[in-house]
Amino acid sequence: MPLDGSGNVAVGLEEDDLLFGYGEPSALPADKRAEVPEAALRGAGLMIAFPLRVTAAQIEVWDGLTPPERGRLFVMEIPGGQLTS
Repeated sequence: MPLDGSGNVAVGLEEDDLLFGYGEPSALPADKRAEVPEAALRGAGLMIAFPLRVTAAQIEVWDGLTPPERGRLFVMEIPGGQLTS
């Protein structure tokens, strides 16, 4: 999304079976946090998992144990608008 605010994303919250997740890199375990650029540690992220949709092809190969993957959208805040390493 452009830094000038000219973009937007809309998600219909009336959809059944939407899942949301929120996270901050500063909450990661120390070994994972070491991989995140310093500027990104002050950011936050939102994950939207869309309603589960199963295709006929997925059913044909389904093992009955592992749920199919959902479509997901990740939105990450980048403080200051840029990352440098």
